[in-house]
Amino acid sequence: MNCNIGTAAVSATVKVEGSAVDALCIATGCDAPNARAAPCLTPTIKRVIYTSPLEPSEEFIVSGCGFGELDSRAPRKLILKGAFPTAGTSVTLKILTWSETAVMAKVPPLGGVLDQTGFLQVEAEPKSSNQVSVNFRASRLFSMVNQADVVSFSCPPITNVDVCDLTPTFKAFHVNTSNKTVSGVDVLTFKLANGWEIYSGSSGNSPEWRFMLDYPALFMSLDRTTQFTADASGIVPGASAGALRGSWTLAPGTYVTHTGGILIRGPAGVPHN
Repeated sequence: MNCNIGTAAVSATVKVEGSAVDALCIATGCDAPNARAAPCLTPTIKRVIYTSPLEPSEEFIVSGCGFGELDSRAPRKLILKGAFPTAGTSVTLKILTWSETAVMAKVPPLGGVLDQTGFLQVEAEPKSSNQVSVNFRASRLFSMVNQADVVSFSCPPITNVDVCDLTPTFKAFHVNTSNKTVSGVDVLTFKLANGWEIYSGSSGNSPEWRFMLDYPALFMSLDRTTQFTADASGIVPGASAGALRGSWTLAPGTYVTHTGGILIRGPAGVPHN
């Protein structure tokens, strides 16, 4: 093996296997700028160029050496290893371009998959490359907090006509039939699982006493016959748990009705409770 560095030269004859070639090259200076790169005796991934986290439908590049040429006589593929219920322990990625030193690929659509650490590997018969870890994030889907997500729902009735309901959204109706002012707080607490979280959006209040987030992530509406405060302090974008509060004060002969819901986002095909 001849390695040239400027005007100096090193000659050596060795018998090595695998990564020993790279080790020798480092020791003798073959990795210096403009020097001839040592050949790979086995496929070797050196770098993965992608936008972390790696997601379905994303295109990325694996660079290294020893990948060989892509043809029918020598089966070669790039796989993503992980826990994929609908595909097993590995997924074959779609190849866009393939060369001795670089592979451009695309992650196929995947459903029912959790966020996880995955591993990329080049398979080139009869040898496979090293495995390189990547941060994998599943396809995202929007949904709403439902009854199965609810930890508790405190909605104290003040008369026999009050209504507190969890389907399909948080609903409450209170009417004061007494001759004195009454107050109360309705609190819905919930918890999410499997990577689901409260969706992040921009907030604002309108004159109609609606507390809105995008899509909307949180909404509370009010029949304006009384004093009412929608407390969203327990709704933190990106959190996996929260509390939605509605505080009300009713004068004699008045009533309040309000509804609330929380938009959430998480792995498609994976339950959030």
